[in-house]
Amino acid sequence: MKRFVLAIALTLPFIGFSQDNGVPEMTYVGLDQRTTLVTAWAYYEGHLIPANYLIVEGDSSSILMDTPWNDEQTEEIIAWSKKHLDVPISIAVITHAHVDRMGGIATLHKNGIRTYIHEDAQTMNAKEDGYEPAQNVFSSYPYRFDLGGVEINVIDPGTGHAPGNLILTIGRHGTYGGCFIKSYVSKDIGNLSHADLPSWKRALEESQVYFERKAWVIPGHGKVGPGCYERTVQLVDEAISMSEE
Repeated sequence: MKRFVLAIALTLPFIGFSQDNGVPEMTYVGLDQRTTLVTAWAYYEGHLIPANYLIVEGDSSSILMDTPWNDEQTEEIIAWSKKHLDVPISIAVITHAHVDRMGGIATLHKNGIRTYIHEDAQTMNAKEDGYEPAQNVFSSYPYRFDLGGVEINVIDPGTGHAPGNLILTIGRHGTYGGCFIKSYVSKDIGNLSHADLPSWKRALEESQVYFERKAWVIPGHGKVGPGCYERTVQLVDEAISMSEE
């Protein structure tokens, strides 16, 4: 990464290009010298919702974890990577088939960025939303990306928030949970339209190792901080209890 643009602090975001629809500007926050947390906002079912994404820069290639809500926001991320990274984004992993994760997939393809997805998420997308399909379906897990200087492992924890939801580990110190993981300040479990709560509980138990002793865990929405995994377990347990009443 071009060092002069990096701020290693969650309180010092990079401000993105202004938007004309009343939605806040996207923010870019350096988590370390290779990793940037991106937050993009959109109105969904009448509510203004922030969503988190991650860019990891390697020596040979850089990876984007999910696309923002739409093509305009995705174009901005690509432009940002070309300006601020020594190695612009060339790979993207879609962690599941909802608008906040793959709304800009067509823009990725237009810019020559290779896309990957879980087979179940690819199938769900075709049946439900009909976004442009990802170019590649993972053949096995964990799936390893060697970016040069940093290793990314794609993990299939089992269905939780949605079919084929994936998590990714970044070296030994970070995990991108996507919407499989809630923020430590989340007040409720959120969208359950495609969730499988019993499976989610099992998947959390079996994937705990990927969230232990990490410098940071990135949830799909909301604030980043200690306790995201534990809060997710609490919320899933509460949702299961309520469904059994």
